Amino acid sequence: RMDNPTRLLLEDTLFDLECINLLKTMRPEENVVEKTSYAFSSGLAAVTAVILAHSSPLTVLLSDDLYHGVSSLLLDVFSRHNVTIRQVDMRHVKSVVDTIRDTDLGREI
Repeated sequence: RMDNPTRLLLEDTLFDLECINLLKTMRPEENVVEKTSYAFSSGLAAVTAVILAHSSPLTVLLSDDLYHGVSSLLLDVFSRHNVTIRQVDMRHVKSVVDTIRDTDLGREI
């Protein structure tokens, strides 16, 4: 159901825990942060929601040591919907920057 009170309490509490330092540093007139967080039943559900929240074409950078189910979902399903996947060794910042520069994402840097 959409308005599950237990899930809504979890989402509100997670937002408070994750954003407490951000909110402390803001002046009252700057506090325009919409209090929003989302809880999902699985990591794959969360990944799916994030991808579907964006318009295509979309380029996604994936860590090369990511959970196999996420890689499979993105490569086998979302690649058919104008989502481009780039796997990169995210332990090295240079690898990430080079991958971004070699894709359409580079125009935003």
